[in-house]
Amino acid sequence: MMTKAELKQLVLQHRHQMISAFNYRCDNTPANCAHILTQHAIRRGYVPERESVRGETLRIWTQRERAPGRAAPNWACKAACELALEAGFVPTSMEDLACVAWLWLDGHPQTTVEAALSSFPKVLDRAALRPYVASILGLGETE
Repeated sequence: MMTKAELKQLVLQHRHQMISAFNYRCDNTPANCAHILTQHAIRRGYVPERESVRGETLRIWTQRERAPGRAAPNWACKAACELALEAGFVPTSMEDLACVAWLWLDGHPQTTVEAALSSFPKVLDRAALRPYVASILGLGETE
């Protein structure tokens, strides 16, 4: 099992993939997708009232190699994760599972592994999420 610090590093390297997952499922123009993302983040309290990011900004955030200071902010990744899941995204890779677990629990705090697992959308594989959730909560494999 990964430590919480190791998991955080993995998530920081791959969380931009949640914006890609959202973009892929957003059946709209880039500008409207950016507006949807920003408004969701505002409604959830992840970011204060603000103008929507530009569609081009979403594209830049999804690139693996970005200029310094151009990484996707946590609020955008968290909102993109939720919207992608709502639109039917089901993570299967280790990186995507780690990012979904981390970003979901950042927006939906829980104190036990079982409560955390039950907070995820029903379509997700709870057994696959369990080790990530346990690491995030610092509880090990079992409670």
